[in-house]
Amino acid sequence: MSLKYALAPGFRTKLLKNLTETKSSNKLNNKNVIFSSLDHLQRRNFTYIASNRFYYNNNNNKNNEHRYYVPSLFSLGGILSIFGLEKSDDKEDSNSFTKEILKTLGLQKEKEETDESKLIMAIKRGILLIQKKDFKRAEEMLHSALRLAQDMEDEDGITYIYDILANLAFSTEQYVKAEKLFVSVLQRLIAKGEEKDSNRVIDISLKLAKIFETKKEFNKAEQGYKFCIDTLDPKLKDEDEDTLALWGMSMDWYARFLLEVNRKTDALKCFQKAYEMCVKVNGLLHEQTVVLLNDLGTVCSLLGDNEGALSYLEKAKNIGKSLPDMKDLAAIYINLGQLYLMREMYRESKLACQEGMKMAKKREDESTVSEAKNCLDKINEVLNKTELYKKIKPTAQVLVS
Repeated sequence: MSLKYALAPGFRTKLLKNLTETKSSNKLNNKNVIFSSLDHLQRRNFTYIASNRFYYNNNNNKNNEHRYYVPSLFSLGGILSIFGLEKSDDKEDSNSFTKEILKTLGLQKEKEETDESKLIMAIKRGILLIQKKDFKRAEEMLHSALRLAQDMEDEDGITYIYDILANLAFSTEQYVKAEKLFVSVLQRLIAKGEEKDSNRVIDISLKLAKIFETKKEFNKAEQGYKFCIDTLDPKLKDEDEDTLALWGMSMDWYARFLLEVNRKTDALKCFQKAYEMCVKVNGLLHEQTVVLLNDLGTVCSLLGDNEGALSYLEKAKNIGKSLPDMKDLAAIYINLGQLYLMREMYRESKLACQEGMKMAKKREDESTVSEAKNCLDKINEVLNKTELYKKIKPTAQVLVS
C-alpha cells in the first residue's frame, strides 16, 4: 500500500533578504533567489510529499507576497573550519550594490544608465528567466552579469551572482557545482566580516547539508542539520520571523534526512516540531501547515499508527479544502484513500480516491492521476474478492453442514 507524500511547496527560503516569487511582484530587497527543490522520497511502499521549503507570509502581504530563507552546513568547527573560512577584521560598509538594486527595481529613481545599473538589469533578467524556468538562458545571462561585476570589481555584486548561480545549480540538482559555489559565497561573506552564526551562514550551511545528504555523506549531513538547528535555538527567543522560518525549515529538512536513514521515530518528532513552528509563523490555515500534517500522517502510517495517521490526514484534508490554491490536496485525498483501504473502509476509500483523481485531472497532474488510478484499482480488486467470497461462503457452509 502506498501513501503519497505530496509534492508540496514546503519550506521556502532566502539568503540575505527577500525575493518575491510571484509574477505580480518582482521586488528584490537584497541577496537571494528562491528555488523549489522537490524531492521524491520512498519508504517501503510509501511515496512521500516532499516539502523542502518553509514559507511564511510577509508582514506586508496584501499582495500575497512571501519572504523566504535559504539553507547551509555544520558546526562552527564544521563547514567553516573544513573550508578554512576566516573572518576578516575589516567590516567594510558597502551599500552601493544594494542601492543600485533598489533603483533598478523602481524603489529608488535613477536617471542615467551606469555600469552598475547595467549590471543590476542583467541580474534582474537572469532572475526573471529563472522564474520562467528557462534555466539555460538564465545561467548565460548571469555569467554575463558576473563578467560585468568582475570588470567593475564590484565585490558585493560578484558575491550576489555567485549566490544566485549556486541556488540555480542546487534547484536543478547540479550538486557538485552548487557545493563549490556555496562554499565560494561563504568564503566571501566571512572575508567581509559576516558572523559565523548569522542566518546567512546558516542558510548556506543548510543547503550544503542537503548536498552532503544527496552524496550519501550522512555523518557530514547530520552534523550540518544539527549545527543549523542548534545555532538557531538561542535566537528563537527574539521572535524574528526570518529566524523562526529558517529554524522551521531546518527542522523539516532534518526530519526528511532522518527518514532517509530509516530513523522514523526521530523523524516524526522533528516533523511535529516543524509543524508547530509553521502554525506559529503561518497560522493553521496555510498551505505549508497542510503539507506538514500530511507528512505527519504519512510517517505515522509508516510506524504502524494508522489511528494517528488518519487523524493527521483528515485534518490536512479539512484545512486544505478551505485553501483555494492548495495544489496538493488531490494527493492528500489519495493518501486518505490508501489509508481507508488499509482499514477496510472501502466506501470511504473509493470516494477519497475518486475525489483525488477529479482534482488531479483538473490540474492536469498526470502523476497524481496515475496514483489515483492505482488506488482505485486496488480498491476494486479488494471489492471483487469480497463479492466473490460472499458468493462462495454460503456454498461452503452448506457443504460443511
